[in-house]
Amino acid sequence: LIPKLNALFHAVLSPPFLATFRHLGSVEKRAKEGFLLRVALCLRTCAEKRLTEHGEVANQVAQLRRQFFYVEGYGELMEDWLQNRIRQLNDEFVQRATAVVGKGLAAVLARLQRTFRPGRWLQLSDPQIQEDLYALFLDDAFPRHVLTMPSIVKVLRKVSSMGAGDFHIYGDIARLPPARQSFMASPPQDAIEATLLELLQRFPPFPPLKRLRPGVFLFGRQEVEFLHRGPNLFARLLQGGVAGPEVSAEEFLALHGPQEFPSAASMAVKAAQHPSNAAPSTTIEAFSSMPHFLGTAPAASPGSCPGWSHDASGGDVARLGALPKGPPARYEPYPAFNPGPGLGPGQGLGTMPAPGLPGSPPAPRPPVFGLDDDEI
Repeated sequence: LIPKLNALFHAVLSPPFLATFRHLGSVEKRAKEGFLLRVALCLRTCAEKRLTEHGEVANQVAQLRRQFFYVEGYGELMEDWLQNRIRQLNDEFVQRATAVVGKGLAAVLARLQRTFRPGRWLQLSDPQIQEDLYALFLDDAFPRHVLTMPSIVKVLRKVSSMGAGDFHIYGDIARLPPARQSFMASPPQDAIEATLLELLQRFPPFPPLKRLRPGVFLFGRQEVEFLHRGPNLFARLLQGGVAGPEVSAEEFLALHGPQEFPSAASMAVKAAQHPSNAAPSTTIEAFSSMPHFLGTAPAASPGSCPGWSHDASGGDVARLGALPKGPPARYEPYPAFNPGPGLGPGQGLGTMPAPGLPGSPPAPRPPVFGLDDDEI
């Protein structure tokens, strides 16, 4: 790669090429701008990929910046110019996509359904998705490698708002709603849980929320209260008995989901490669109940479980000071995938139980017939 890059930069910096570029007039303005955009994107990529650590490449990059992006009296302006141009192009992308949707909503949805299969999470940075968006909304003259994640999300939300599908968007992944949602838990205990479970279907699966008391749950390491304000569901963090500011429940999950479960998005995309009949969804469990594979736990008295105390009203209140502060254990909420012939152990999707209570004894190990993992 480095020799090819050196040769390309050497050709662009050659006196005949530079002389030709300087003599291009206003008629060729669009072509000149397109060339400068490609050069700027290339130089930025070289910096991001640390290719400028090679001495000759670094020297050529500095020369290219000075030749094409230096303005007397202002200095080298490549980054400012590039950011402004990308912003303009993304605004144009949103405008053109909106116009296309307005002219043929049904056709747009049919085309998007070929890319976004119902229930399958896809990475919006996937080159194939960007190519499909170019083919649907743009033309060959529109510059490549300039679409940003916010503009793509804005277009998908625009499509949803106009009645063409209802995109589920989480960070940099998105999907159309699954045909059927799967549930593996007891029914909701109240109206708040019913609304919360319905909302969670719009997100990739998280480990089960732990119910501390009605309306209050553990979401990863965070104690959060969900409450209705009219028809809408809101959320607020509880820290040391003090409630934080209220935000919409959807905003809370979108903000704290990546912080508490950073692998949820990548696991959802990976699981989409082996879709099942029903898409898994986050469930709610009582905090004091042991997972089914550990058997039924005896009722814990106040103070016998780390992190719990008894209040004056006679109810058990969760105090989180004694809960572990480290990152949550990895959790796989997807059904087991049989890799079939040709794939060895670890190449398919497995299942892993959710972490148990702090301080609880380890689960009894099932009998092993033959060699176990420690002996191989």
